[in-house]
Amino acid sequence: MTDQHRPARRPANRPNARRVHDSARADGRHSHEHRTPSRTGHHPRPRPAGPEGASRRVTRRGAASAPARTPRGTSRHQEHNAPSPSRSLVVIFAAIVLIAGAGGLWALAHNGSASSPDSTASAPAASTPDDTLAANDATAPAEPVTVTITFAGDCTLGTEERFGQSAAFPAVYEKKGPDYFFANVKDILSADDLTVANCECVLTQANTREDKEYAYKGDPAYASLFAEASIDAVSVSNNHNRDYGAESYDDTIAALAEAGVDAFGDDLIVYEEVKGVKVALIGAKMISAPLEEMQPKVEAAVHEAQNAGAQIIVVFMHWGIMREYTPTDDMITLAHAAIDAGATTVVGAHQHVVQGYEKYNGRYIAYGLGNFCYGGSLTLRDPDCYLFRQTFTVSENGVEADDAVEIIPCLISSSSDRNNYQPTLAEGSDKERIEQKIADSSANIAARSEESAH
Repeated sequence: MTDQHRPARRPANRPNARRVHDSARADGRHSHEHRTPSRTGHHPRPRPAGPEGASRRVTRRGAASAPARTPRGTSRHQEHNAPSPSRSLVVIFAAIVLIAGAGGLWALAHNGSASSPDSTASAPAASTPDDTLAANDATAPAEPVTVTITFAGDCTLGTEERFGQSAAFPAVYEKKGPDYFFANVKDILSADDLTVANCECVLTQANTREDKEYAYKGDPAYASLFAEASIDAVSVSNNHNRDYGAESYDDTIAALAEAGVDAFGDDLIVYEEVKGVKVALIGAKMISAPLEEMQPKVEAAVHEAQNAGAQIIVVFMHWGIMREYTPTDDMITLAHAAIDAGATTVVGAHQHVVQGYEKYNGRYIAYGLGNFCYGGSLTLRDPDCYLFRQTFTVSENGVEADDAVEIIPCLISSSSDRNNYQPTLAEGSDKERIEQKIADSSANIAARSEESAH
């Protein structure tokens, strides 16, 4: 747990190239590959508008996805093409050359060129297709690399239409402007290599509301608020991702893409390349679905990311019981299963209050981050939340198991009277209260995990 409120920003010369690829889509089309600018200096890195500014690799399970990694010793041409006549001629010519070369070596050996009759001439081994592919497939950095990722909870950049609109999120946007909402946390969100949150609304112009208690909608232009706050990717796996129908889900994905923000979750796995390290972002929700259904899905997603060569695998869950400060047994079981399957870290939200964290088999699980920039309520029923930040060290042996984590207590509002949709770092008694909530919940989790282990 850290006492540092505003960490120093990254030096301007700190490398932080971030690249995402687009694999084959369900319709068979491919996107081009682009590189977005590094996030350096005092301001968050600029994000060009449109898909040209931030491409991403999205894998859809059960659809046309990224090409499978070529087996070692097999070229892609060998996988897909029969040998052509011209290729056969080349092979025959190469065989003749090899035979002639072998004859020359035999003659040289038998003419006494070796230093002694018993010595064996040694020469550098020729590279083989296996060697070349092994070199190309190597993903671990030559030197250890650190990647710092910050996780935030529920962000509802919009409102419920039945709320009083004079104090709702859109009215504040019109009055205060886009820079207002994340102004108090912008520096801390910029002081990392990757920032990830949950998008708890749809960003759409659709007007057909689903028949449910709360439906959250924001203008598609609000997607740029994430980008300007240095939030690089958001999970769209939650119970509000189709609040205005299937069209609103597609509109949200499109708005985020236009703003340069990567959307992941459910059947979308996003791969981010950060400082040469491949990071997989997996999102899933366990609200009404039973554990028996969700566990194999999450495990399969983790294995898919492993097969794609991801070195850091993040599972962002939407789960739990509203207003409960401790996770359910099923949440703990699923989180442990994800780690056992190969996930590097598991984080979660949805409960609208904070829940604790634990270290399981050398990996961290943060069960409930709470709300963050939350337009889903006009009041401050519980303003407490936190950012979970972890620095991963990646070496040739994989991701090291260490304790480089920070718990950064925050409030969803800079006003103690009402929700003004401006998350801010907690200080003084507010900070102590949040830390105590997290500590109490974490102690409960630790005791239950210990009990289940026996």
